[in-house]
Amino acid sequence: MKQLRLFLDTETTGLDPQVNAIIEIAGILELNGKIVEEFSWNMRPAKNKVVDPAALVVNGLTQEDLDTYESSTQVYQTFLQMLDSYINKYDSSDKAYFFAYNAGFDQGFIEQWFKDNKNPYLFSYSAWPWIDVAVLAAVYAEKQRNMLPNFKQGTVAKSLGIDVDDDKLHGGLYDVQIMKQIYNILERELNV
Repeated sequence: MKQLRLFLDTETTGLDPQVNAIIEIAGILELNGKIVEEFSWNMRPAKNKVVDPAALVVNGLTQEDLDTYESSTQVYQTFLQMLDSYINKYDSSDKAYFFAYNAGFDQGFIEQWFKDNKNPYLFSYSAWPWIDVAVLAAVYAEKQRNMLPNFKQGTVAKSLGIDVDDDKLHGGLYDVQIMKQIYNILERELNV
């Protein structure tokens, strides 16, 4: 039986998927436990999307950087081609399990990205609900949670003994790699 897992992260121009945009989507795609794709694609927001200057600071980018990226539509087409090469969107039993840290955030942006590209059918590719690695980590760390200064992915990773380079956080693929390491520990410890 095919098992397809997509570990995803988005970097965005703000917090609201209705008005802000994805500027990077990164992921690791596993088929039956083996990594078959790793990607990190930067994209230029559509002109009707708002770019919050604070989001640029968090991501270490300028508006000029964004202007050099491929269009959001081009990256969307590349993403869809990748999904189509692994998933039969017309087969309800052939879906990927999508994983994210704070999954509601990434899911909201990716759903809106699909809608902006005239496609309301994200769940033709993805099983629902998405698997939220932050929620699994919260279950695992329930007794120690109050001792952590926050529950950001980097903090949780460090508490699990994962070596984290703080300067690389908010780089999409690096964040996905850290999230996948967290999930691997939780999968082993929680027997999920």
